[in-house]
Amino acid sequence: MAHIPFEPTIAGAQAPPPYECTGVKAFGFPLLADARPLRYLCNQFLSIDPPSAGISFEPITLAPYTDTCSVTLEALDYQSLTATTPPWSDLGGASQHELLFAVPVVRKQNGDPIEVGIFIPYIFVDNPGSAFAGREVLGLPKLLANIILDRNFPVSGPIELRFDTPQTATAPAQSNEIVTITATSDMTVSTDAFDMFLGPLDTFVDSPYYTLILAQAAGPTVGFSTRILIQPGSSTADAFSSIMRSTYTPTAVRDSGTLAPVNVTLSSIVGLDIQSTLGIRPGPYGTIPSPFFLDFDFDLGGLTTLW
Repeated sequence: MAHIPFEPTIAGAQAPPPYECTGVKAFGFPLLADARPLRYLCNQFLSIDPPSAGISFEPITLAPYTDTCSVTLEALDYQSLTATTPPWSDLGGASQHELLFAVPVVRKQNGDPIEVGIFIPYIFVDNPGSAFAGREVLGLPKLLANIILDRNFPVSGPIELRFDTPQTATAPAQSNEIVTITATSDMTVSTDAFDMFLGPLDTFVDSPYYTLILAQAAGPTVGFSTRILIQPGSSTADAFSSIMRSTYTPTAVRDSGTLAPVNVTLSSIVGLDIQSTLGIRPGPYGTIPSPFFLDFDFDLGGLTTLW
């Protein structure tokens, strides 16, 4: 079928952007990963346009001619997430916990770098409305999960992402931990400014796209995603995908800094194996040496269809 870009309308059930996010406390944990599986994900979900469109995406490596990338695990606590467009704005805001994996990528047009941003192949929330709008409007693959997160981390205890299996006639319900983040004995906090989604920018100092990252550090963070649409009355064979571009614009920053090292444990359940699909390296990289935090507000908007 012909490719028809889908845009949220006032007549739909989705709450369209912009979204106002206030009282957000974010924690970031940079992980080292291999580029090969990340290239595969970019090709599967972002570089999906026909050759004539000339749009492609690549993960950003930490140094030229290497296969090492940085994937940032982020845990966020939202005091209020609000759609600002009537009539949804009349519903007020809702709190939310969120956990995601952000991959820095570069968008190219006919082989030339155009801009850098983040690609989020995994994102989990505990707010059903956010999960629905995120998938239907923004193309973010949000899944509902149980998230234990206190904004006083690490003093308050670990951060956990859990899925609960249903109870059956032969087995009780079980809680499966997919992500666990625990503090080490040292909980020193230091002040250090950085871009909100990419983390400390010095990790990209040797990147061939470093100048592009620096150019965008003071402004909005660009996000790329894929939205799948099945037109009403059509079969799944008639589904098509669109490449989406959105912007995360900080509106207030109250505090930011770095934390002492933490331990990150990733577990798989059924077909959900985050570590392998993102190429996150095991072993000594289970300890994250440079976690960071940010207390801020931001707006999510600027939604456009690249293809």
